[in-house]
Amino acid sequence: MNNWRCDIGKHGYWSACDLMESICTPEEHEEFVSDRLHDLRYIYKYPDRKVSASYPCSQTLNLTPIKHFKGAFHSMLVLEVYSLYLRKLSSVTNYYGHQIRALALAAAAVCQCMHFL
Repeated sequence: MNNWRCDIGKHGYWSACDLMESICTPEEHEEFVSDRLHDLRYIYKYPDRKVSASYPCSQTLNLTPIKHFKGAFHSMLVLEVYSLYLRKLSSVTNYYGHQIRALALAAAAVCQCMHFL
């Protein structure tokens, strides 16, 4: 059990470091991390999108709502760590529960990495 947890933690940390390298100055690093940690913005693919479910005028007869979501648990960092988890457990024959737990664990690993940066 300790082996895959270490791999997920290391992968989350290095993914966060790679993202930080794309931002040039240390001042922007601090601003980015504080922004992403505020209101759990690091888990969203579109953290600035307004959430709504509305019926547009052109589709009133269809009554199919158009939904705009933020993409919870779809950020690149969380999905990268989650994919590592799935690769590590692909060879395991035992059932360890729902994979939503792995997604929560990946988000927690990214959060911890953000706190260390």
